[in-house]
Amino acid sequence: MLCDARRCSAGFQRRYLASIRFAECGGPLADHTEGFARQLAEATERGLIPDPDAVRAIWDDAAAAPG
Repeated sequence: MLCDARRCSAGFQRRYLASIRFAECGGPLADHTEGFARQLAEATERGLIPDPDAVRAIWDDAAAAPG
């Protein structure tokens, strides 16, 4: 069964928010690279990210920036 984009997007958002450990919020982005990569891959598979290489490049720049 295929779901429509709204339901997939909402489900993706719920799983993403559930996966965030709020105690770690506010730390360096570099500490969250693994989780970001996992979520980016899932969003890309669902067709939600039209240019994942551009998103990855922006993330890499932001994660490398000084705190």
